[in-house]
Amino acid sequence: MPSRLAHQPVGVIGLGDLGKRLAAQLLASGDSAMAFDRAPQTLDLNLAVDPKVMATAIDQSKLTLTDTENILRRCSVVHWAVASAGLDLLPTVPRTCTVILHDSVMSNSMRALESRLDSGRFVIAHCLMNNEKRVFVSE
Repeated sequence: MPSRLAHQPVGVIGLGDLGKRLAAQLLASGDSAMAFDRAPQTLDLNLAVDPKVMATAIDQSKLTLTDTENILRRCSVVHWAVASAGLDLLPTVPRTCTVILHDSVMSNSMRALESRLDSGRFVIAHCLMNNEKRVFVSE
């Protein structure tokens, strides 16, 4: 029997360059996603991914735009694709949710978590980008 988590959407907070790419990859893999951006604009996730990587168009009907509280309540995994300095705007993360921070500077993420009582519900994905705009995951 499939697990309950397999049917939950994945959250993405921040639809800049990284957030759009995360949402596009989620939808391309067949997942549904919930997203929030403080300044939502016309969103074409097909433009977020290199066409050499994506063979088919992305079905954006599985992307729900909503508020952060709803995302935290409905998603067990949420990607924070905003600078870590903005974490003070994020409500308390429920025990059923894990937030993945994607700040490019590890110390920024660590500093932003120092004052949060729910810091144990966060993980840091520290990536490095080179001049060719390719991402390398730090070990």
